[in-house]
Amino acid sequence: MRSNDMIDTVDDVTIGYEGKFPITEIDLLKGYFPKVVHFHIKRYNINDLPQEDEKIAQWLQKCWDDKENQLEEFYIKNQFDTPSKRFNNEQVESNVRFRRRLALFLWIIFILFWSYCLIAFIKIKLYV
Repeated sequence: MRSNDMIDTVDDVTIGYEGKFPITEIDLLKGYFPKVVHFHIKRYNINDLPQEDEKIAQWLQKCWDDKENQLEEFYIKNQFDTPSKRFNNEQVESNVRFRRRLALFLWIIFILFWSYCLIAFIKIKLYV
């Protein structure tokens, strides 16, 4: 991808779950969801990264080690080291609430429309 100029940046995303988090799909079905999900995102310019395979492997290993240390600290403090970069919880929650309501409204409209179409189709078939 680098040789074909198809990539400009590499994003390093670390995700921390506050509270109990699902381990299996059965946990999800039982309703075990994390209370809060924290994201820590770093962006690296591709030109700042090493070119050679061995050096990029070393850089990647260092990133994984840093990520493991960061997650250990997160599960002690329940936050990443850069709180100034966190989202405003209220803003995110209100945005999510709005999207849920919009999705519910659109699904209701969708279901009513297709129910009407189905009933109309059945009536037409019966009378014709």
